[in-house]
Amino acid sequence: MTSIALRSYTRTVTFFATALAALSLSFASVASAQDAELRVTEMTTARGYEAARGAVDATTSFHRADGRVFVVIRIENPSGAEQDITVAFERAEGTPATGARGGVTLHVPASRRYRTVARTSTSRAPGRWRAVVRNAEGEVLQTVEFDIAE
Repeated sequence: MTSIALRSYTRTVTFFATALAALSLSFASVASAQDAELRVTEMTTARGYEAARGAVDATTSFHRADGRVFVVIRIENPSGAEQDITVAFERAEGTPATGARGGVTLHVPASRRYRTVARTSTSRAPGRWRAVVRNAEGEVLQTVEFDIAE
């Protein structure tokens, strides 16, 4: 090979190697962003909660005399990074809005799996309600509906 052809070949190989490396990094960042997303694997409403057992007397129907509605939330956290979620209690009309504010913020520690609980009072107006779990960006991760009756 002549020196001109060798330099041209080297530049071409370098260009393609750089492009391939950039493409690999791009795919890796997309994969890691998807892996970093929290996923709610289970949401249960119940009349009680015990740390060792989880939901006690699971149900979706409550009476105002019950006192409290517990929502037990199991989370899968592929990145294992600390994150926050918000749990809001809303009327079950239409679809839950992305980015809605309000509710209680719960911290998800650096763990791949986590269980947490939110609660509300049954003194709310009778009707159909839902608990909505949102990530820190306000995106809806999961909902569960329940009824409160007189």
